[in-house]
Amino acid sequence: MTLLLDRAINALKWPVGIVAFMLLPAVAPLFFHQVRLLLSPQYVGLWIGLSAYIVLHQAIFRRRFFGSWLPTLEHELTHALFAWMTLHTVGGLRLTWSKGGEIKVYGGRSNWLIVIAPYFFPTVPLAALALHAVWPRVFAGQFDVIMGVCLGFHLIATFKETRFEQPDLKKVGYLFSILLLPTANALGLAWVLSAVTEEPRFWQNVVVEAEGVFQYIGNLIGRLE
Repeated sequence: MTLLLDRAINALKWPVGIVAFMLLPAVAPLFFHQVRLLLSPQYVGLWIGLSAYIVLHQAIFRRRFFGSWLPTLEHELTHALFAWMTLHTVGGLRLTWSKGGEIKVYGGRSNWLIVIAPYFFPTVPLAALALHAVWPRVFAGQFDVIMGVCLGFHLIATFKETRFEQPDLKKVGYLFSILLLPTANALGLAWVLSAVTEEPRFWQNVVVEAEGVFQYIGNLIGRLE
């Protein structure tokens, strides 16, 4: 079963990349809409948390003595999450203080989704959302501040990890990464922000915007014929 799933995912690699690139004009406005909603004074706590994390990162977390173990742990756990989701077995987590880490994925042939997931999937913000949904008292009125911290962590970690010399990006291919990652990041962040703003029709809006893009492309092709 794992091998068949890997083959299916790998067969869809380039169709997914091309469709993702085509959907960027649909997803980007939804992301910026969520950002505009967060400019309301009621979300000031999120901006405080985000700003606080950026300041702490510049002052402490980016320093050599602190290492890079925490972003590395989150990175490897995201690989593991997508490995489990695609029916693989995970083992052999290796984590260093400042020189990266590695996990071993067993079963099947692996797939591009496992490899590229840490470069777009907002693991920490979504974990905070899940924790808040299950145990709302855990955050005790400080949900926006904590989400701001989580978003700051995710944004900085993703920005620092997404570089040309990154072996994962070499493995899936630079062209594919360029096609997929802008849309995937915008969609993932918009999804998280829609949960903060309690946008009830987020995914419906995604579908509507996507339909508009494909209709425009279809009309454009029709004019060329």
